Amino acid sequence: MTSGGYLATLLDILRRRSDRPVGCRALAHDLASLLSATGHRTRGSDGRAWDELADVPDPHAADARLFATIAEADDPLAAARLAPSLIRQRIFGRLDGWWRPQHRRAAFRHLPADLREVAWDDLPPRTRSRSAKDGIRAAIRDLASYERGQARPGHPFKGDQEAALRGLADIFNDLTGSDAHPLDLPHSPRSVFIRFARAALHPYLAATEGSADALSNRWRRAKEQARSTPA
Repeated sequence: MTSGGYLATLLDILRRRSDRPVGCRALAHDLASLLSATGHRTRGSDGRAWDELADVPDPHAADARLFATIAEADDPLAAARLAPSLIRQRIFGRLDGWWRPQHRRAAFRHLPADLREVAWDDLPPRTRSRSAKDGIRAAIRDLASYERGQARPGHPFKGDQEAALRGLADIFNDLTGSDAHPLDLPHSPRSVFIRFARAALHPYLAATEGSADALSNRWRRAKEQARSTPA
């Protein structure tokens, strides 16, 4: 399939869900940014076309610089909240798994369960080996290091596929004008969202990983995990 046919397929799926006009450039930019941020690479013409349409000559270097800047900010949490949506999602997605066990400890229980609502200055100065602030900075630096190492194509990690699906849910809602919560999007293999996700990820995944059933199961598990996390 040519890059034009690839994007046309995605646009057709979106238009079946909504009559809202969707621009090819907007779609290409959002997808190129998301799939770059989640570590997905393709050697095919589709990826080159996205880079040209999205005007992203070196997204890995740009993302690495942004992650590094946020990590060294006076208040990394505030800086992350103000970052572009995909960068923000990547940072808090990385930090959420670290924060959940921290929040169960006595020193953190008085703070919000959602790290996005935590004030930097309210974090305890030090617990055991290093402070929570050090841990947050280190996690964001790891993201910067990861992006610096993405100059060559590589196979995506399974965790990146979950992040990609979450990002695709946001893109799907934005471009169709839906005000539904992303986690309310259905996981049925025949749903419009799963068809959209399958078409978007087709050049990036092996046939078994990119099938409608596989993506449906992964999206169902991602929603169950998100909803089982204490608020």
